[in-house]
Amino acid sequence: MALESPDTTLATSNLELSAPGTVLRLRITAGPDAGAGILLQAQAILIGRARENHVTLADRKVSRHHARIERLDGVCVVTDLGSRNGTRLNGIPILRAGLLPGDFLYLGDTILAVEAES
Repeated sequence: MALESPDTTLATSNLELSAPGTVLRLRITAGPDAGAGILLQAQAILIGRARENHVTLADRKVSRHHARIERLDGVCVVTDLGSRNGTRLNGIPILRAGLLPGDFLYLGDTILAVEAES
């Protein structure tokens, strides 16, 4: 199954504010996988319930292929992959948006805190 991002404009304007080259980490703060952390070093990571994702979540409200986070010119961008329950950034539904330290990403009942890697 090919995973294609929707052809949409950014749902939030923080893409321009992301510092290129900043290494980000996701820390799962709520949901069945709470406590786990993911360092965003790869060019792209896929998140969802299916085992073939880079990050597999046990949350039943997360789609099999829920979201993709990729580095574009050093900036981390999250894209919803047509998930059933949607993706929210800081409580706002998004299709595609840049990530900043201090942001919270909501996928189903799972909450991921975006942090700068120290």
